[in-house]
Amino acid sequence: MEYLNDINWGSDDGVFLPMLNDFRRNWFYERTLSTSVRDQECVDIGFGTGLLSLIALKHGAKHITAYESNEDRKSTRLNSSHLG
Repeated sequence: MEYLNDINWGSDDGVFLPMLNDFRRNWFYERTLSTSVRDQECVDIGFGTGLLSLIALKHGAKHITAYESNEDRKSTRLNSSHLG
């Protein structure tokens, strides 16, 4: 996870810190995903930090296929078993 040292947290390269700290935005996604992802197979395109994927798993998504253009993060497949 060395790439974390190369992230400019103040610019938009998939981990835009002001967006992560935007309570209203995150609350909107929390509410929306809580009613729409249970038992669904989901895709997250441009997953950045993976926050929305984790919220979807929290609310019962079967699994997530997530894609990111950043070569260090490429793509990943998550399911609730990854959360313990």
